[in-house]
Amino acid sequence: QLYNETATYIDDLAERLLALNGKPIGTMTESLKTASVKEAEGNESAEQMVQNIYDDFTVIAEELNSGMDLADEVGDETTGDMLLAIHQNIEKHNWMLKAYLG
Repeated sequence: QLYNETATYIDDLAERLLALNGKPIGTMTESLKTASVKEAEGNESAEQMVQNIYDDFTVIAEELNSGMDLADEVGDETTGDMLLAIHQNIEKHNWMLKAYLG
C-alpha cells in the first residue's frame, strides 16, 4: 500500500513540476543523491524497518511543511494543496506506525 501510494505521489509531483516548466529527477542515481532519506542496508529487523519508515516519514513531513510554506510565499495554491494532501496521509501513516512501535 505505501509503495503504491508513494509511486502515485512521485508521478503527481513530477507532472506538477513539468506544468511549472521544471525538470523532475529522472534517474535512480539522481534520486539517491538528492534524497534526504537513505536507502536501507537490508539487514534490519522488522521493528527497525518500521522505526526507519517512521523516521523517514517524519523528515518528509517536515520537508512538505517547507514546501507548503514556499508554495504559499509564491502564491501557488495548487502545489500547496497537493503537498498538504500528501502531508495529511504521511501524518496518518506515522500515527499508525508510532502506535505499532508502542
